[in-house]
Parts: sequence; structure tokens; C-alpha cells
Amino acid sequence: MVLSLPRGRDGDRSKKAREKRPKGLRDATARGVQSKVSLSGKYAGVRLRVDPRHFPADQKKLPKYLEGVLPRWRHPTYGHSPWVVQGSHPYFFPTVLPHVPRVQAGVRRVLDEAMAELTRGGP
Repeated sequence: MVLSLPRGRDGDRSKKAREKRPKGLRDATARGVQSKVSLSGKYAGVRLRVDPRHFPADQKKLPKYLEGVLPRWRHPTYGHSPWVVQGSHPYFFPTVLPHVPRVQAGVRRVLDEAMAELTRGGP
């Protein structure tokens, strides 16, 4: 989903020209998506996040700006006004949130089955 976000002026370039450009925000964000499952401790759960280690040191907050979690995203440009305000393009929450009830129901079902198996004394 993040790879389909608007590319600004890149959409005017040929596929060959786009492939020659260094990988950018969309690619780093897509590479950084992680899922972590926790089955121990007080809570069991699944966490989805974008790992900021896939970004250069001065760009680690970009996924939060892109999603709109952080309020303002200013950056320098070349050949234009020195600084511009970049709009957010939320992609993560709009994609994931509609699936939360179904995933929660599935997890509940699996946990109930495991609990029933444990109370019966095993498989």
C-alpha cells in the first residue's frame, strides 16, 4: 500500500528513469514494516510497525510524518522556496483498521481453543 502513494513529479518520469533514482521514502517504509508476535508475559498480542532503522539518522521520524501522527513535515527543496510543508498521506491505519475486528475474533477463537485443550488435559 505504501508503494502506491503519490510520487509527486516522479509520475511524469519514465519507468527507466524512476528505476535509476535512489530508493526513497516509500521503499524504505515498505522495507521497514515489521510484525512482532508476543505470546508470553502479561499480554499476548501482535504489533505492526515501521522500523525506523531502515531510514538515515536524520529521517527516522519520516514514517510518523507520512502517516500524519506528527503534525508538521517541513523539508528543504532545490530550485524552489527554501522550505515547503509536505502533506501527510496516511496509509497504515486506513489499511489496517478495517481488519482489526476480524483479526481480534480469530485470535480470540484460537485462544479459546487452546484454553479448552489445556482444560481437557492436552491433545
